[in-house]
Amino acid sequence: MKPPSWKRAGPDGEVEIKFPTGRRFKIEKQYDSNIRHKGEWKVMEWDPRTKDWEWGDTYSPKAYAKQKAMEVGQYDKRGKKVADYSSTFQYESVNEEIHPEVVKAYKKTLDAEDKAGDYNYRSNKARVTRAANHLSKMINKHHPGLDMKGKIKLRTQLQKEDTTTASVAGAGDDNTVVVVDRRRRKDKPPVVLKRFRGFMKDPSAPKPEESYKKK
Repeated sequence: MKPPSWKRAGPDGEVEIKFPTGRRFKIEKQYDSNIRHKGEWKVMEWDPRTKDWEWGDTYSPKAYAKQKAMEVGQYDKRGKKVADYSSTFQYESVNEEIHPEVVKAYKKTLDAEDKAGDYNYRSNKARVTRAANHLSKMINKHHPGLDMKGKIKLRTQLQKEDTTTASVAGAGDDNTVVVVDRRRRKDKPPVVLKRFRGFMKDPSAPKPEESYKKK
């Protein structure tokens, strides 16, 4: 289905589009407190009840803001998809499946961070840098067109999926997850893996070394 065309809606770069469902969207510049435009654009939808434009979200660049409006315009007010304009989309949606090579690179980054955080070896710190650079290259290669916000969302999605996977893959018969580093010698105090240390927010909680008792 051929999508509707954007039309000029103001003297300052505003554009407007109307879909066959009756939904209307407008894109206009987002200004900061100093009335400066730093490349962000507001996506607004016309509300026939209030007879006014309702702000939805802000994106950058302008082409990405227009695409987000097109994505919503594929659905009617009841949430039913009535059209498909995906062939015109320039930017890849972060909500789609993450490429396996990106997931693989992310897991290598976590492994490098665990080793550097737990052992503090200089070679392991260099490995963290190499892993992080490799992850960035994989994201740019397999998810091109993402702006800074899109990359942040992708990395957030990676973290969420990694937590879910760890809960399933690390669960044993008693549904427990291993959070300590098993590479430590058995005669040494256990150390919590770096990725789980953020959950230990209680300052009064004893450290693993303090609660450990050698038998």
